[in-house]
Amino acid sequence: MDGTIQKKRSQRRWGKPAKPAFTFLQKRYDSLTVDEKLEFFRYAYHELKVAKRSHLMERFTTGMVFAQMSVEKGVKTYGREAELKLMAEFAQLLEFKVFHGRKAADLTAEEKKSAANMISIIEEKFNRGHTPENPVIKARSVFNGRVQRGLYSKEETASPTVAQDSFFITAIVDAYENRDVAITDIKGAYLNALMKDFVIMKIKGKSVDLFCELDPGFEGILHHGTR
Repeated sequence: MDGTIQKKRSQRRWGKPAKPAFTFLQKRYDSLTVDEKLEFFRYAYHELKVAKRSHLMERFTTGMVFAQMSVEKGVKTYGREAELKLMAEFAQLLEFKVFHGRKAADLTAEEKKSAANMISIIEEKFNRGHTPENPVIKARSVFNGRVQRGLYSKEETASPTVAQDSFFITAIVDAYENRDVAITDIKGAYLNALMKDFVIMKIKGKSVDLFCELDPGFEGILHHGTR
């Protein structure tokens, strides 16, 4: 049977085309070809309309709006500066004592299977004057919650934010009544939350070395499989 016909039948059977072979975490958005951008957008739009999954469309939007890269790519590009930004991000996790180390040998097979990766990225802040000669970068780390899909309802995982209309109306009232307005930032806001569930997160690659540099105590719990 012709390969093209097989591919078309496969797409009809499963309802989606093959996954693209690139990721925005490994490749700068501005280095993608026009065809690659179009291919990814078509796939992301198909996922949104047919499967009602928006994560690929969100990744496409992020790729357009932000310039971000993986830890390895960030360190290769910006060297020690990227490492220091990552360590500043990791330091908050240690400061708030949000986790403690576990040896891989002490985990059950089910716990290892349910463990999720920590995703760390380096962002280039073009809106703050970033240029190749004077880079302005920031590190971010998140828990990859993909393995927890289906365990919690949308109400339990939603991040409530103020509606844009409400924000503008409040700002108009503040200005009209000459109110004093103060803005504050809560350091590591989500790190202040109390989490009752037992969750295992894997820290791998270069991030392990940086955690050990921050806290030498991590060397005692390292397992060769985490690197």
